[in-house]
Amino acid sequence: MRDEDIEKIEEISLYTYLKDGKEVQLLTNEEKYNLSIRKGTLTAEEKLIMNSHAKLSYDMLTALPFPKKYSNVVHIAVNHHEKLNGKGYPRGLSEKDLVLEDRIMILADIFEALTASDRPYKGAKKLSEVFKILSFMAKDNEIDADLLKFFQNSKTLEEYAKDQLLPMQIDEFKSI
Repeated sequence: MRDEDIEKIEEISLYTYLKDGKEVQLLTNEEKYNLSIRKGTLTAEEKLIMNSHAKLSYDMLTALPFPKKYSNVVHIAVNHHEKLNGKGYPRGLSEKDLVLEDRIMILADIFEALTASDRPYKGAKKLSEVFKILSFMAKDNEIDADLLKFFQNSKTLEEYAKDQLLPMQIDEFKSI
């Protein structure tokens, strides 16, 4: 939501109506709060709950005695919500801190979340919508643009789409 949209919601929230002879606000405070989300569909509190799983994963995995050859497993598993621009979570890592495996997991996690058809809180997106979102994320330096381009042109995407996506999700999309 833009500032002017939130101002309009504030204005609308001042309206009242009569219900059973009593004056009632058109919007409750909770409705006003939920309608005023600037980006995405989750409130700040819902984001904290959702984001906590990455921190919990880190806490659990760092307590396990992984053999040396698997020491990167912890970071790859936990870093899937980090962003190249440092605005991810749980640790706020940046491009210089994220290895190729981290970047692959970040892209795969976002792609899977956008295309998943089994999530009760949102519908599965078409590939054209997914790659529009991912392109914006690459422009904002949240994900690796070169990796995204590689993925878009890969056989892996084609095979995944055939095996895992609903037919209505598979549409035309432009490579970046």
